[in-house]
Amino acid sequence: MELTEIIDALRAAMPDVLVATDFDGTLAPLVRDPQQSRAVDGAIEVLADLARAGAQVAVITGRDAETVVRLGDLDRVPGVIVAGV
Repeated sequence: MELTEIIDALRAAMPDVLVATDFDGTLAPLVRDPQQSRAVDGAIEVLADLARAGAQVAVITGRDAETVVRLGDLDRVPGVIVAGV
């Protein structure tokens, strides 16, 4: 299968894809002060690209969702679902 065929197949499947990830320790490294937590460079851009391509993106956290949206800049991800405590 050619690379372009693989990419086309992935694009066609995007509406059926769920990308779910944790925040602390996955999108963002664990840090001593939780208020200093930030997503690693490029992570939010990748999630936003996946969302714009049609995938549903979700971030799960043990914190309250509003805090993680603010710290992670997750409002830049179209339609993101943030599930927190």
